[in-house]
Amino acid sequence: MAGTWRPINLGATFPISIVAVSTNKNLALTDADTLQNVTAESIITVLANSSVAFDIGTTIVFYAGTASAVTIAAGDGVTINSEHGLVLNAQKSVASITKIATDTWIAYGSLKT
Repeated sequence: MAGTWRPINLGATFPISIVAVSTNKNLALTDADTLQNVTAESIITVLANSSVAFDIGTTIVFYAGTASAVTIAAGDGVTINSEHGLVLNAQKSVASITKIATDTWIAYGSLKT
């Protein structure tokens, strides 16, 4: 129906938890459905499902609270598909990853190579 609004369940609990990040880190189950507020140059790694078993549909949001590089990295055996790369574009950029299969994620938002 045109003009009809329906709620969409994005799998996150609201309000979303905010996690302060100021160094490199491997994502943990406690990071599921959070906003990672990155305040210093960091590489954030998604580990294989055999190490950290996020549910399919898990979404993690990243905010670049720094002008330094914020990089999302795939650990061994992990694929992160992205149209533009896995580095947040600039300070105040926002990007997200969502798990779509056992070791496959998609990245979207303000990203560059």
